[in-house]
Amino acid sequence: MGLVSAMHMAAVPGASAAEAAAPERVEVASFGAVVNDGKDDREAFLNAFEACSKLPASVLVLEKGVYDIDQKEDEPLTTITFFLENIPNLTIEGNGAELLARTWHPLFRIHDSANLVVKDLKVDWNPVPHTAGEVIERNPEDRSFVIRVTPGYRPTFAAPVDLIVGYDPVQKIPNQVATGDNFLFTQNQGPLTEVLGEDTMRVRLSNKPRTVTPHAAKVVVPELGSSVAIRFKARGSTAFLFQRCDKLRVENVDIYSAPGMGLTMLNSVDVHLKGVRVIPRPGADRWMSTCVDATHFKMCRGQIVMEDCVFEGMEDDGSNVGNMYMRLHGRKGPRTAQLECGRGYAVFQPACGNAA
Repeated sequence: MGLVSAMHMAAVPGASAAEAAAPERVEVASFGAVVNDGKDDREAFLNAFEACSKLPASVLVLEKGVYDIDQKEDEPLTTITFFLENIPNLTIEGNGAELLARTWHPLFRIHDSANLVVKDLKVDWNPVPHTAGEVIERNPEDRSFVIRVTPGYRPTFAAPVDLIVGYDPVQKIPNQVATGDNFLFTQNQGPLTEVLGEDTMRVRLSNKPRTVTPHAAKVVVPELGSSVAIRFKARGSTAFLFQRCDKLRVENVDIYSAPGMGLTMLNSVDVHLKGVRVIPRPGADRWMSTCVDATHFKMCRGQIVMEDCVFEGMEDDGSNVGNMYMRLHGRKGPRTAQLECGRGYAVFQPACGNAA
């Protein structure tokens, strides 16, 4: 089959190009992506998306199987794997395929693409951006402890630790706030874990970790026999971020892990999630799914519909729906402020200087 195949409907007087033509099929296999071969398919996907961007309406077709998505070693962690914009009327037809991200970069960021559909797709990361286990050794003097990693997270590997939480290993949820086992450490540029064996590793706290709960301020290192969950990267690398994608539909999509949120929707009108599952990978004995919210909406309009969705194991909200912060730009009087804002995060959008 060729690169692009198309079926054109008869033109309707006054109809747009997208309405006059059926979506054209673009097969990612035509650009060199091969499922289950363990080779990096990122370049093939980038070229396929480029082909879609030149069409008024398109369906990107994936085959069932695993696509490995990697990046260059020298790319900064802020690099977005797939940054797409101005691709209207695009459908990503997964057919049950899985995208396996091999680095902790953001996976998708899609802007200004109305009538976008993402369906029948699975997403996971390898290595998984979190781990968990039982504390079997502690050393308060050097602020370190050793955990025996639960089977779902083996083998161990060295990585900076961003966040440590006291966890209930049976229910696989954070410990109750009222107990002394409840604590949460966060640390910027935390020390690397030290691999001691296939199932053991040493975790070191920074000299001045940020504590989020009162109990954490009293904890030097976790107690022997307690259980902890560790996030190597807690924020920033979202599986899907959609901005100004009106009439967005995400259907039958599973997200098993992400070094950030599962799906973030910004400034989009009418969003429909159907059969979306943000859950720990079935059968993998993991304690967590996404490292923060499963779904996150900011400054959206119209209807937000979540139908037959399941959110489990995320390390913050299942769904967070709200407005966006604004920056104080200036004062016009004792009771008048000028607010700096835009269509989305101020750091991504030009300030509009609206007064309020």
